Amino acid sequence: MKSYGVRSYIPEKRQKGKRRWAGKADEQQATYENRRRVRGDYGKRLLRRRSELVERSFAHCYETGGLRRCHLRGRENILKRQLIHVGAFNLSLICAKSWARAHHGS
Repeated sequence: MKSYGVRSYIPEKRQKGKRRWAGKADEQQATYENRRRVRGDYGKRLLRRRSELVERSFAHCYETGGLRRCHLRGRENILKRQLIHVGAFNLSLICAKSWARAHHGS
């Protein structure tokens, strides 16, 4: 990622036990730099933005959209159902935004 000039802001789950960094100096440095960025002001802004845009959308689909329970067999069929549902949700957002632009001129 460094060669492309991209910085990661990936939050980590708390892990049990100690990490074993023997022979992995580059990985250790990348992990520590990522942790520092995530805890910074910009990392916190990104986290808030993600919770507003992404997490809220998924919560809406699961709660209101009925995705909490799915009466299908097989993981593949469930994933297809989720894909269709979330795709329709995203399409509704696009339609609502374009309708608002057309009627309110923003």
